[in-house]
Amino acid sequence: MRKRFDNPEFEVKCAVLKAKRAARNVERTARLAGRRATASSRALPSCLIVGAQRSGTTSMYSYLSEHPRVLPGFLKEIQYFSFNHEKHLNWYRAYFPQQRNLERIGGITLDATPYYLYHPRGATRIRQRLPEAKIIVLLRNPVARAISQYGLETRIEREHRPIGEAIRADIPRLATWADPNAHTRPLSPARRFNY
Repeated sequence: MRKRFDNPEFEVKCAVLKAKRAARNVERTARLAGRRATASSRALPSCLIVGAQRSGTTSMYSYLSEHPRVLPGFLKEIQYFSFNHEKHLNWYRAYFPQQRNLERIGGITLDATPYYLYHPRGATRIRQRLPEAKIIVLLRNPVARAISQYGLETRIEREHRPIGEAIRADIPRLATWADPNAHTRPLSPARRFNY
């Protein structure tokens, strides 16, 4: 199997995806600028979805968002209670619908950021800012989750080793989860999607 850096088709696909992502980010930034101007009149989520990666958090978010009385946030995985907690609460509010729109339909809004489950300070921050919020926790059999993660990593060509070798290589990385500062370093192995 060729490595991704030896694969011209993969490089073209990556360049196209990067360009699309950059365009989406420009559009998102412009839309958020307008939303920040009205942030003080926006709702905070009354429900959060947290959980293991590859455990169905995106599906749960999508299913709940289909309900007529649920107005989803502007973006999934806002990361306010993990990596953006130092920002003003209005920064967080900008991602959610207007309070009056929720009151009109008797609805709720939600934040789906699976990583809140793992961040060592996430639960404390949530309790301080959203003490009444309901939390949906999604877990998955760890073996099935690891195999699913491996499948994803091989499909996107980020993993080229056989599954046993990949899992053995990840065992030392698990030790970083004991270090609470590991979750704040940008390229920490703890932030990589371990098996």
